[in-house]
Amino acid sequence: MRHVVFLLERDLGTLFIDRRVLNQARTFVRCGWAVTILLPTYGPEDIALAYEDGVRVRAFSQSKTPLEKTFISELTGIPNRLIGNSTALAAGFEPRLSQVAAGWPAPGLDRMVPFEFFDIDPVAYQKNSTHFSIFRLYMQTDYYCRHVPTLKPDLIWVADHHGCRAAWRLRRDHGIPYVLDFHEVHWGQDFKPVRERTIVHKVEAEACRSALAVTTVSELCAELLALDFGLARLPIVLNNVPAFAPVSFEAGRGRLAAQFGISERDRVVIFHGGLGARRRNIEPLLEAQAASAPEGLHLVFLGNGSAEPAIRDAGPRVLFHPMVDQQAMAEFVAGSDYVLFPYVGMVPNYRFSSGNKLFDAIVLRRPMIVTTELDDTCLTIEDHGIGWTTPMTGVADMTRWLARAATGPATWPGLAEGFARAETALGPAVTFGRLERLIADIERALGAGPPPARATIDGEPARPRRYRRILERRRDLALAAGRLGLAARIERFVADRLPGRTGPRRCREH
Repeated sequence: MRHVVFLLERDLGTLFIDRRVLNQARTFVRCGWAVTILLPTYGPEDIALAYEDGVRVRAFSQSKTPLEKTFISELTGIPNRLIGNSTALAAGFEPRLSQVAAGWPAPGLDRMVPFEFFDIDPVAYQKNSTHFSIFRLYMQTDYYCRHVPTLKPDLIWVADHHGCRAAWRLRRDHGIPYVLDFHEVHWGQDFKPVRERTIVHKVEAEACRSALAVTTVSELCAELLALDFGLARLPIVLNNVPAFAPVSFEAGRGRLAAQFGISERDRVVIFHGGLGARRRNIEPLLEAQAASAPEGLHLVFLGNGSAEPAIRDAGPRVLFHPMVDQQAMAEFVAGSDYVLFPYVGMVPNYRFSSGNKLFDAIVLRRPMIVTTELDDTCLTIEDHGIGWTTPMTGVADMTRWLARAATGPATWPGLAEGFARAETALGPAVTFGRLERLIADIERALGAGPPPARATIDGEPARPRRYRRILERRRDLALAAGRLGLAARIERFVADRLPGRTGPRRCREH
């Protein structure tokens, strides 16, 4: 039996909500593999437990949080023991690091994603961003490298970007092949120092080019990864789809009635996921609900995060429940009238990734309300006619769509057909089928002798189709708003950087 080790930067207590990792691990088990999920822990004892059939969890004791920059020793030549952490650097560390970074190209996304095209305010962007050093992305590198060989894997699955440097090193030193599963395109964070972004670009480009295969969460992320790193083929798109049993609207509404006392006549808008106070744009939504409180409209928040106290103390018909496993979550979503995407638009994470909520709503046939800032999700909604998009930049915008959700039509002609098309194109059968084919291809590659540089399932050639459509959509929005100068600049950018069709596209709204 072959053995795959997942590298995951997550606490054991929250593993149950990471449905992407668990669904991928279960797919490996169905294909006859044993799975170990390697987590970090700062407790005094090792953890070794059977999480479920075929899936074990290991966590090796660490006395303290690992040093942030130890992986940089390979780049600078300064030994790990002399580097220290960000407040106790070895003499010569900063100049050496700057010298190393100076020879590398800047991240391609700095040129590929102009802020002005997406109406990004750099000040607001920085305010709504996490300011941890980008070196923290790899702070578990030495931990993974020390313990993975003792688990004797046939394959490493890098379940998020934190483990990519460790996997690259383990392949170099031990010949263990790996798959790099990028959740999002995060290295284009322009508010980070250019040196840090350049180093991340170098580290992750090397990791992608040495991987057996690269996967990601959306067509758009796949295109940008390939374009930025110069990959010959698109990464494999594994959407973050659910694996819950079907739940009817009636059964879901019964759960909401029992949990919150919501009547059959009322409308429900649900937000489920991480409840970060700033990035998730929750404060103006709560203000709008408190000020207008449309009769018969309930806002349900299902999750955990820093906005939880404000939600608990919010105005009329604002309801809260902690995050649950994916099957129970499906009951809450199935009983709702709309699934909400209110995020603050970030470049590139939120705008260019397709969140869990999209695929939950598709499988459960629940219409969506999406902020116009989430370009990738908006394009899917508009293509299939399975929701509506609206600005959500402040309390006034929130108030308008709350009134529409409370009084407007909850369904429309073609909705069922749109959901059927969306599931055929994006649903669980597509993602799990691709993953099973990838696993089979890996098995063939591993059985053919020494691990090859890449598996044969490389996908199609890299072409910026989705990104071109996103830019065309942005151009059309600028034209509709009378911003002719911006529309012209986008038109020139598409023609110069992404040659191909640039004709107008009619946007759909219901």
